[in-house]
Order: sequence, then structure tokens, then C-alpha cells
Amino acid sequence: MKRVSFFPVIALAISCGSNASGPSSASNAQIAGVWQGTLTTTSVTGGECLGPFLQQAVGRSGPTTMTFTQNGSSVSATLTTSSGSLNYAGSVAQNVVTMSGSTCSGCDMTPTQCPDSNALRDVRIQTFAMNGTVAGNSLTATGSAMYNVFVAGTSSQVGTLMASNSFSLTRQ
Repeated sequence: MKRVSFFPVIALAISCGSNASGPSSASNAQIAGVWQGTLTTTSVTGGECLGPFLQQAVGRSGPTTMTFTQNGSSVSATLTTSSGSLNYAGSVAQNVVTMSGSTCSGCDMTPTQCPDSNALRDVRIQTFAMNGTVAGNSLTATGSAMYNVFVAGTSSQVGTLMASNSFSLTRQ
């Protein structure tokens, strides 16, 4: 059985909702730079034969680093974990950061053996997003990622995996 670290896959998941209020003339948070902290898996659903195994990640935490670049309200970022990195692009409005995934390295799991059988699956990321709130040197966020599950080596989809995370970062 091929053992794969599912934390980065689960870590891909990043989606929060915040309602910013206040005058429209308020300035945007300046988030450029390196932020470090902890990412925690909050939920995993679906995943076909891999689902029960992946659900064991719920509640687990690990270190993460997020590096932001910013030009006015436009932001991009790279989230780095021990086994992969995700690139995001989006915006910051006052203290709210909203970003969608653009590329991911180390996110697909191919092939992966189902824990209770000899069946092999390819798990491929489809979408991921993160949204958060900045308060001074702290950023709290949640996120989500959606993966398609295929019979290994084919285009025959057998399931979908949804993962959600929360994380807390501090500016370095």
C-alpha cells in the first residue's frame, strides 16, 4: 500500500466568511510578507474508498507558512506545508482577504491504495480557496478544497472529496 501524507491535501482546504463593515474610505490591510502558524483540518467528506482513512486527519494540526505579495488591493500568496505548496490570487478589502487557488504542487495523490482493498485511486485537486480576517499581525482564516477521485490511471471518476481547514498565522 502506498502511504501518502494527506495533511497537505487536507491543508489545501481554506474558506471563511467575514463581513467587513465601516466606511469605504478605510485603507486595506497591508499583508505583504511572511506569515507562520498552524493549520488544522476541520472536516473531510466524501473520498470514496479513501474517505474513512482521510477523515482521521480531522482535528490534526501542523505548521504552515504563507508568503504574501501585495499591490494595492491585489494579493497573491504561496501556502507551504511539509509536502506541498499552493498558490493563491485574490484581494484584500480593509481587513478581509479573499483568494482562490491558482496552482498546487504536491496536491494530487496518484496512485493511492484504498485502505480496505487492493483498489487504486488517483485523487486530483479541482478547486481551492481561502478567506480570512487580518487583525494587526494576526490572520485567521478557513478554507476549502475539492478533489475528484478516479480509478487510478483512468478518467473514470468514482467520487469527490471535500476538505476544510482553519488556520491561524502571525506576521514574521
